[in-house]
Amino acid sequence: MSVFRRWLEGEADYPLLDGWREAPPKTKKPAPKKRDDRKELRGFLRVYAVCAVILCAVLILCLLVGVMRLPAFAAPGNPTDNEVGRRYVSSAEA
Repeated sequence: MSVFRRWLEGEADYPLLDGWREAPPKTKKPAPKKRDDRKELRGFLRVYAVCAVILCAVLILCLLVGVMRLPAFAAPGNPTDNEVGRRYVSSAEA
């Protein structure tokens, strides 16, 4: 007679069901280390501020270099924009 048949008739305990209702023993996990989030945040904000200042300084430098390369206002060698306006007006009338 098989083990299942004997268990079904109540003669023996079914070996696969031994302890199926018992919960596994709980193991205590070690408490996680507390992180000092404020310290990390302060460090990040300091690096962020330094990077922002550097980026703004580079941008300002690029703009100033671009302005310095512009031709001087009313210099005799500069092209005048009178021809352009005259051309648009003459084209618009036609």
